[in-house]
Amino acid sequence: MLPGTIDGQVHSRSQKDQEDFIWSTRSAAAGGVTTIVDMPYDAGGKLICTAELLTEKAVSAAEQARVDFALYGTIRPSEGPKHIAEMAAAGAAGFKFSTFNTHPDRFPRIPTPLLYAAFAEVAKTGLIAGVHNENDECVQVWSEAVKATGRTDYLTHGESRPPIAETLAIAEVYEIAEATGCPAHIVHCSVGRGYELAQAYRAQGVDATIEACIHYLVCSEEEDVSRLLGRAKCNPPIRSAEERESLWQHLAAGHITIVSTDHVSWSLSAKSSKVMLENASGMPGLEVLSSLLLDGLTDRNLPLTHAAKLLSGNRRGSSA
Repeated sequence: MLPGTIDGQVHSRSQKDQEDFIWSTRSAAAGGVTTIVDMPYDAGGKLICTAELLTEKAVSAAEQARVDFALYGTIRPSEGPKHIAEMAAAGAAGFKFSTFNTHPDRFPRIPTPLLYAAFAEVAKTGLIAGVHNENDECVQVWSEAVKATGRTDYLTHGESRPPIAETLAIAEVYEIAEATGCPAHIVHCSVGRGYELAQAYRAQGVDATIEACIHYLVCSEEEDVSRLLGRAKCNPPIRSAEERESLWQHLAAGHITIVSTDHVSWSLSAKSSKVMLENASGMPGLEVLSSLLLDGLTDRNLPLTHAAKLLSGNRRGSSA
């Protein structure tokens, strides 16, 4: 027996008219997920960055949802952190920011000085600041360099976003957390070095938590991205089989705070380009989160109690 799963990272509305809460929460129920935490980056210009928008989303989601849900808030770069307190009062579960500019309106980059200001405001609420961890400048430069080669193969995605782009962003986030006293959460980490950084900052007294997505624990670039192509494109990218096993070592050591899906259900048209970099990033996973984690634990002779901790039991500030 396991407790109901909490999926700490779900995108129910990334593609307008594609999924919405009625389908994401049905998928959750099918997989034993009893609560989803939905991200604030909705299609159609709905960046959830005010109390009014957060409340509007909560009401519309409640009309559809088949399981419990919580909502993250965020900020619009042009407005800064002025709405953070009101969103916390309106029921935001936490706040999500990005060091990478996925989309200037729907999923914007928060520059370092503004991220510092946002963390300082979040710290006053007692909530957590979660961050999408990729260094924007590195990814932009290396993506253009890969495109300039004319290649379109599956390896181009990982080469455009190598591990250093991820770990530089992680270090920035935790340094800002240390300076502001704000609890900081890395919302997905695909490389072992990131979990080493989290451990190091925790040892220094920083409230530093870190999340592994299930696809980083079960997939590898050479085994899975090579055959699934655009359907396996996500940010940060799925790494090598060697890196995957490094994550399992960190899981066994208690260095991973939670495991999630980063679930998003794109239409196949958004995931089927032969040019790897043209595909939308992200994949579904709510139905299989628990079963895949249990399979991985069983295959490696690890205690199944890890699943209870990582899927529903761990709390902010815990390293186990």
